Amino acid sequence: MAFEGFKPSFFKFLKDHKANNEKAWFEANKPRYKDEIEAPLLDFITAIAPTLAKVSPHFMDMGASSNGTYEHPASSPRSR
Repeated sequence: MAFEGFKPSFFKFLKDHKANNEKAWFEANKPRYKDEIEAPLLDFITAIAPTLAKVSPHFMDMGASSNGTYEHPASSPRSR
């Protein structure tokens, strides 16, 4: 899907999450997260990838994996 901007539901989720920053709340709202946060962010990354590649030779679009999640490089501290 093409990036169409961040909708009000994107920001509403973030506000709700801030008010309910607990694992149980997040797990109950995970489908909402995938629809309202993850999908638009992946669309945004895909949309800006060609422009960023022209701006910086260090940019690498890792893209979404086959299961639709964003993959971190093995050297990333988040993957350790």
